[in-house]
Amino acid sequence: EFLADGLWAPRDDGMPALIMPAMDDGDVVDLIAWQPDRPEQLYRRDGLAWCIGSDAYESALCQKRASPLAVHGNVYSWLKASGAGVLIVHWPHAAMHLAVVQTLTAATPEIQRRLKFLWTDRLPRFAMQRAAA
Repeated sequence: EFLADGLWAPRDDGMPALIMPAMDDGDVVDLIAWQPDRPEQLYRRDGLAWCIGSDAYESALCQKRASPLAVHGNVYSWLKASGAGVLIVHWPHAAMHLAVVQTLTAATPEIQRRLKFLWTDRLPRFAMQRAAA
């Protein structure tokens, strides 16, 4: 069963779905459900994962000359890229993780728009304080 909060729960009479593990340091941290006719709608079982492909994310953080991190928004795009980059499964949590990556590449124009939206009007405004006379 797909729930409104982006989670899923197993049910005998529920809709069929494909399940993929979300891994972190070799451990399964969540199970991601999706349907082949809606590869952009991803549901988390426990609500712990923000992406699939966290190894690519960690690699992008650790490289001195970081190559761009590819960001995907649907399973087919990520699979077509042989699993290179990250597949976002929870956009609100993705913002804080992706903000520290030096360079991102969007797999599609839609992903580029979503990435721009993550930070539009969300950054603090800065102003110079005038010194007291």
